[in-house]
Amino acid sequence: MSRTNIKCLSEYAGLKEIEQPSYLGTHSDFITTNATTFPDIPHNGGAMGTKTTALFNAYNKRNKSTIDMTNYTDLKTTCELWMEENYNYVDLISDGDGAIVELAGIRGTSDNTARIGAPSIPSDVKYLFSDNVGEMFLSRNPDKLAMGGIICTYTKEGVTVVKSGDTQLKITAPDGTIILVDVETTSKALIKNLHKAEKINSVIANFNTNGLSPVASPAPVVVPR
Repeated sequence: MSRTNIKCLSEYAGLKEIEQPSYLGTHSDFITTNATTFPDIPHNGGAMGTKTTALFNAYNKRNKSTIDMTNYTDLKTTCELWMEENYNYVDLISDGDGAIVELAGIRGTSDNTARIGAPSIPSDVKYLFSDNVGEMFLSRNPDKLAMGGIICTYTKEGVTVVKSGDTQLKITAPDGTIILVDVETTSKALIKNLHKAEKINSVIANFNTNGLSPVASPAPVVVPR
């Protein structure tokens, strides 16, 4: 009898903003206590503890000025990226063992749930700015049944992306249109090779071994840099 394969529930980005600092704090305490289990974690307990305090303070100051709101938004994005990197490391170290996942202060979810059916349509899909030129993040709420997402990004009008089969997306584009297709396994994807001042559109579908979800799209956005 094979064991249940447990992975981290990548839930941080989908938490309410007021809940995120305490989540970071709990994760920081656990990976500090269990540092020998996670010796090479990308962001250790000390670093996560510092970010916990900074995020809590920035959250409380965010509405005092435009600068404070920008600082909070930038810090929030960094914390989400750090958690995704730590999730990936804990998944690697745990190798499906839920007890090890728990040592990181993180809830787990079973890959076996994917056998129930195809995942749901992505929810709360939105763009987030990146510090790097020609890049944008596309985030969505985690889905327990999803193994990841397939993203199609384009800049020209007249492109359509529809689900045309259990495991197929049909992309229809005018001649010369470039469509970037990304496959990601976290709740936040980094889309590269973009150009400043271009208005981009993205369409995303969750996937697992049973197929694809319906597609979802955020509002178009102009690449800032």
